[in-house]
Amino acid sequence: MTTTHTPGPWEIDGEYVQQADQTGVAVCDVMNMDVGGATGWYSGPVTQANKHLIAAAPELLEALEEAVDLAWIEDSHQVQFDPTVIFSEFYDFSGVDGTSRIEFHGQHECIVWPGTKWSAYCTYDGSLWFEKFDTAEEAKEACMRLLDRVLPDHPAMRARAVIRKARGAQ
Repeated sequence: MTTTHTPGPWEIDGEYVQQADQTGVAVCDVMNMDVGGATGWYSGPVTQANKHLIAAAPELLEALEEAVDLAWIEDSHQVQFDPTVIFSEFYDFSGVDGTSRIEFHGQHECIVWPGTKWSAYCTYDGSLWFEKFDTAEEAKEACMRLLDRVLPDHPAMRARAVIRKARGAQ
């Protein structure tokens, strides 16, 4: 997904939150509503907190993206295929144990592995995408889209929802 927001780093400069590498050009003015509902410019604690949050937003987004990727573990061999997975008698599945696997552990688990193309499997409903993906990232994304629907409260799925919101793709 392409980043369309003003890239960081940002800094607080007096009344403004601005890009750190530009001087004198405000990217964002922080407005605040007072208790009575009147809109105005303030330098109180709420406005200061808003400025700090806005200034940290690009780094927070990057950290969330990295945190989602940490949900995947390489070569743990903990995900097991259940009886819903049926392969042709001619497919040698024994090689998966010796290959570079990438696994996601949660209430439902996923595994992706290389072959002629990358494959993916999710224990939620026995979903199997066999040799369908060009990259591990594509295979992991197929699993994550399924888990977005069935595990919306999992921390990795919540992070993905916030990332979509931040990128305007919700």
